[in-house]
Amino acid sequence: MVTRAICVDIVDDVRIEAIHNLSKKGEWSVLYWTPSGAVTNQIRKLFQDTIVHDYYDAMRGIPPEAPDFKVSQNSEELVPDADILNRMSKYEHIILAMMDRADPEHRMGYKERVTYYWRLLSYWRATINELKPDVILFSTIPHSIYDYIIYCLAQINNIQTICFVYTAFPNLFLPLASFDKRTSTEDRYNQLLTNETTGEVLLAEEIQRVVDGMVAPSPEVPLAPNLKPVRKQFLINNERYYIGISRYRFALSGIYRLLLHKIFHGNKKKKSYMNISANQLYDSSEISLYDFEKYKIKSRSTKGVLYRDYKSRCCQVDFKRPYVYFALGYQPECQSSPLAGYFYNQLWIAKILSLSLPSGWIVYVKENPVQLSPRLYGEASRAPDYYAQLDKIDNIRLVPTTTSTIDLIDCSQCTATATGTVGLESVLRGKPVLTFGNSWYRGCEGVFSVTSVGECHKALNEISAEYVVNEHRVRLFLLALEETSISVFLNDSYGEPPSVSEKTMMVSQLENLLLAFSEKGFLESIPNPQEKRSFSYS
Repeated sequence: MVTRAICVDIVDDVRIEAIHNLSKKGEWSVLYWTPSGAVTNQIRKLFQDTIVHDYYDAMRGIPPEAPDFKVSQNSEELVPDADILNRMSKYEHIILAMMDRADPEHRMGYKERVTYYWRLLSYWRATINELKPDVILFSTIPHSIYDYIIYCLAQINNIQTICFVYTAFPNLFLPLASFDKRTSTEDRYNQLLTNETTGEVLLAEEIQRVVDGMVAPSPEVPLAPNLKPVRKQFLINNERYYIGISRYRFALSGIYRLLLHKIFHGNKKKKSYMNISANQLYDSSEISLYDFEKYKIKSRSTKGVLYRDYKSRCCQVDFKRPYVYFALGYQPECQSSPLAGYFYNQLWIAKILSLSLPSGWIVYVKENPVQLSPRLYGEASRAPDYYAQLDKIDNIRLVPTTTSTIDLIDCSQCTATATGTVGLESVLRGKPVLTFGNSWYRGCEGVFSVTSVGECHKALNEISAEYVVNEHRVRLFLLALEETSISVFLNDSYGEPPSVSEKTMMVSQLENLLLAFSEKGFLESIPNPQEKRSFSYS
């Protein structure tokens, strides 16, 4: 039986090749694909009968150019009914919050965001009903609005889904059918605990290298491209953008580039999912370079105001005082929305911590060092009074972003995060962590998943009673992760490019995983956990 599939934002060579091989063998039929960039033409050539929908158009609610696909041709006539809105209601708050990614300047009010949501919901509901897919394959955790709506529709209609979650180890991904349910890693970990011995737990070389880097007193060697320690120089550069007379020089350089675009590049455009120009959201996924440069100038100005406000509220850390270290996660990003669920608003995490503290404890809060980077879009998720609201919560203290994360972890009673990698760093360094969302390492030794003041209070009482993280069990969890994950190269943000032989191995392994998944159901598709697999990287 041929598996009917939809591929969402799959743009890497390894997965494209694996899916193409399954298609040539007649095992899979790809009905719909949402690629981006140069790979779009490649998908059109390899999958000629597939509806190809540009990623940026999909984000902005623009239907694909598919004359034979009636849903696309009638998209303006689609409206959601009360039944689907009720069934999707538990996801709506996350979807609306996720729109910060597409609306960094908050041009869209509540009504406009709801209209945008309804438009996307109507189109993708009709598309799924028309195509009747057996499986929907996501590049990673869906967090680009349209893909999360697809994911939610699949969940409520019992359509198989598979997401690839990056695990903080180079090229190592955890395949999940649903990111808010028990993972195969948790199940395997519990099996290992049942037969726990005191012998040494040997991990794959690349996993061990990352572990060593996290445990080292001052990690200087890059762990993985997106786990490189934030260099002090990078933070100093942020200061140069926002503090002192040099910030005016950067502002003038932005105005200079703006004029150049206006005079010489007036008609040049770029693809973007952001609603930052006079264009209507649904008209075009292209914006002029002039409008984009104008947005960047305003963005940096806004971040400058936020940065100076945050810095003015910071205090120096008293490492001798009992405290919880709360590391804010970068937003807008999947670690908060959708993974943190209701806790995408991290102010609520701070409030729960404040209300749950043992007597004499405080909470040190450190902003993510890249949240206000001039190169990113962090201002979209920080209201003008965000730090003022944090600052007025009882027992909350803001600390400079230059404060060593290692010191903050090591001297704390425990750490707290929505779903960030700092939680894994904590347990590896012997400190328990409170998580407020669906982190991939949930269930690990030393990880307390909490959702309320009561649960948080109970966890902190246990921690304060001289709780000790069992290092052996942390390593058992990483062994379980190794045995239930898959090696895939997406891009150099997640690891080094594989050699030809390694790529062939990755493609074959992924092919078998997808085929077994579509034939037997997700949990049976993981390779035999008793056979420890060897991960090799260049």
